[in-house]
This record gives sequence, C-alpha cells and structure tokens, in this order.
Amino acid sequence: MLIDTHAHLGGTDVDERLAVEMLGLGMPDVIVAASYDVESSLRSARIAGENAKIFSMVGVHPNDSQKLTCSPVEQLRAIAADKKNKVVAIGEIGLDYHYDGTQKEVQRKWMTEQMRLAAELSLPVSFHIRDAYEDALKIFEENADLLKNGAILHCYSGSAEYARQVSEKFDFYFSFSGVITFKSAKKYPDVLRAIPQDRLLAETDSPYMTPEPHRGESNVPANVKYVVRKMAEILSMDEQRMTDITGENARRLFKLEF
Repeated sequence: MLIDTHAHLGGTDVDERLAVEMLGLGMPDVIVAASYDVESSLRSARIAGENAKIFSMVGVHPNDSQKLTCSPVEQLRAIAADKKNKVVAIGEIGLDYHYDGTQKEVQRKWMTEQMRLAAELSLPVSFHIRDAYEDALKIFEENADLLKNGAILHCYSGSAEYARQVSEKFDFYFSFSGVITFKSAKKYPDVLRAIPQDRLLAETDSPYMTPEPHRGESNVPANVKYVVRKMAEILSMDEQRMTDITGENARRLFKLEF
C-alpha cells in the first residue's frame, strides 16, 4: 500500500479536490494530512473526516509557535478528541533554528507542551527538526516518557549516526521526502542503510520538496512513488517491496483502519 505520510492539503497548499481525485486512482492509496497551526489543523481534520483514505495530524509548527499569543493546546485537544476527524498524530511540531531571530526558548516550550498532549491522547508525534538536532535529542531524552506512542522525524535530514543513536533509544520512525532524489543528496544511502527497515516511511511534504523528475513544480501526494522508488534503489530492493514496507510501517505507527 502506497502511503504519503505527510502532505499539506487545502488552503494555499495542495488542492484537496486534486488530492481526492488522485486517491481515487490509487495515487497514492492513503494520505496523512499534516498541519502547522490551529487553522490548518481544523482544515486537515475536516478533509480527513470527509474522505475515507485521508487521515489527519494536528499541531503547531515551530516557526508558527513563535507567533502564538495564547496556548493552542485546548483547541488541538478538542479537534483530536472528535473521532470523525481521524487524527492519528500530533504534528508537525519541533524545532527550526534555520532562520535568524529564532526564538529558541519559545519553540522548545511549545514542542514540549505538544508532546505532553500527544502522550495524553496516546498518539505518536511527527517532528520537524531543522538545524536543531542536538537540542531536539536533549528534549527527547528529558521527556522519554512522552514518546511511548512512537514518533517520526519527518523529512529526515540528519546524519546516519544520529539516526542510529535515536533508533537505539526511542521508538522513532524516519520519513523521507523528494529530497533523496536530488543529485546533491549524497548522504542518503548511508542514512537509509543505518535505519532498521521497519522504521522507514515515505512522504511528499506537498506542496514542497518536489522530487525528480518533477523538481521545480508544485508537489502533489502522487509523487510519493518517486520517493519510494529512490529508497528501493538505494537499498537494492524491488519497488513493490519498499512500497509494502513503508505502507505497513505507516499502518502500524498510525494504527490506520480503513
């Protein structure tokens, strides 16, 4: 089963009608709609509630957490508590130190608060970590009790050694995007080989991170097949086998039911 474990749908992101049409053609079979603030969480939940093969995450992205004027936790809890919204994870949350003027303490605070919410709701967490892997590891270690339902390092861009370290300590999955198809993506063979196959996931991060051969275009969930194909190539594996592995991993982590 071909599953895109992280795509942004509706609003200014991927046209939800296009995504539903693609699902009808099995491109892919299932989409997990990710969120970055309360508004997008409501949108992802609505889309999931209206479509049998779309599930949702709710959460506030680290860059958006810096804009908060009040806690989003109650709103996120209410969205996740409504069964029709098919919320299968809290995300994307985390740390992003890429930009000048980053409010690191604010990001760390809301990352931890949302991890607490995930633990309360017995949900896995999807982490966005950028230029902040060591600080993230410290938070993981200090709050290991909040990660008992599993977690994802979404659009993983860290090292092979970091992946090994995290795999040994926590129940983490590693999701890869179209970046692995880029000619400049030299490190990914080592990274993929360092991760247990039962912890591999594929995503598009649509409408971003468009893989070859469509780089330069707006990304869509159907393009997850190119990510899976590249993962299979790197690991010298049949593409269908990789599709089955990443699909089963997603079903297990998110407890997907159709």
